[in-house]
Amino acid sequence: MTTTDRLRLLDDHVFLVDDAPPAEPSISFSRLKGPKQVTDLHLVDLAARHNAVLATMDGRMVQALTSEDRRHIELIPL
Repeated sequence: MTTTDRLRLLDDHVFLVDDAPPAEPSISFSRLKGPKQVTDLHLVDLAARHNAVLATMDGRMVQALTSEDRRHIELIPL
C-alpha cells in the first residue's frame, strides 16, 4: 500500500470538487513567483473555500503563502 493510499484511508480525508474559479481566489496570490506555483496556490485556495486544510509534503508551498493563508496548509514531515 502506498503512502497516498494510506492517507486516503484516514477518517478526516475528503475529496473536494474543484469549484474554485482561478480568476477569483479567496487567498492571496501576492507571493506567487512563477507558473509552477499556480497549481499549488489553486489547491490551497480550494481547501480554503471549503474550510479544509491541504496536507502536503512540499515545504516550498508554505513559502508561497501569506502568514494568514498558511492556516489552510499542513506540512507532512518526510
